[in-house]
Amino acid sequence: MVDLNSVLIFIKTVECNNFTAAADQLNMTKSMVSRKITELEETLGMALWYRNTRRIQLTEAGRNYYQQCTDGINNILSASDMLQNDFKEPAGHLRIAAPTASGREMIGPAVVEFLKQYPKISIELVLLDRQVDLISEGFDLAFVAGPLHNSDFIARKIAITQKILCASKDYLHDFDLPSHPQDLVKHQCITSPTSDDLLEWHFSCDGKQENIKLEHPHLISRSLDISLQAVLAGLGVSILPAEKCAEYIKAGSLVQLLPEWALKPREHFLVFPNRDYMPKRLKLFIDFVQARAKINIPLRGPHMRLPESKNL
Repeated sequence: MVDLNSVLIFIKTVECNNFTAAADQLNMTKSMVSRKITELEETLGMALWYRNTRRIQLTEAGRNYYQQCTDGINNILSASDMLQNDFKEPAGHLRIAAPTASGREMIGPAVVEFLKQYPKISIELVLLDRQVDLISEGFDLAFVAGPLHNSDFIARKIAITQKILCASKDYLHDFDLPSHPQDLVKHQCITSPTSDDLLEWHFSCDGKQENIKLEHPHLISRSLDISLQAVLAGLGVSILPAEKCAEYIKAGSLVQLLPEWALKPREHFLVFPNRDYMPKRLKLFIDFVQARAKINIPLRGPHMRLPESKNL
């Protein structure tokens, strides 16, 4: 008879594509995971994994068995969840990944409010400025800023961040006011590069496109807060989120440059695995964040409309 625990271990190894990662998530030793897989293969009379000293790979039988097993388990979990949802207060743990800046400013407050509403749910919020692997790293959900790279996951857009080019008044006392994006090659540029812009700034106006390659930036920082402080200190010009600059523009310490030239806004997404069964706590969190998401208002023209404060 097939040991169902071995089946669950096999499913986890497929999701992680790695025995070591599966063992870590299951709180088992790698040798125990390997032994359980071997026992399952002996019971079934077929190999589920090709193994050698450098890599592992699912066999065709392993792929088919995984699909059949996950379909069956998802049906069991879905049926159990439906029965319990009407009678059980939401509980359990969520592991969530988010970029550092938006994690502090946007997502952290949303998590706090969510936990106040659902006290039996716990959350681990991990702030990382890199792309994460939801499955192998054990995340239920990730917040992603910028373009999406994996179509295997479900993505829900929750916000758009408008960006502006700005500099301090002190800086503009020493440098000419740019009248065209190409003028920026003569300026000290401060950038917070991301996967979607790298070291190039993209402008558009009346159907025209201008791409400015930053050959020698004055400052490169992965932190938007540091870039903002550098701009306020008069160290150069930078592209920053409009809502970060609003109060300083209103106070007169920052000036928006080239307002007639549009910058591509940054999109923010909730990303989670595509699966038939979704735990109630995860669905509640996704719905909660989507309900709170707001779209920023761009800053435009000489009498700029300040953006609304952003709360997820």
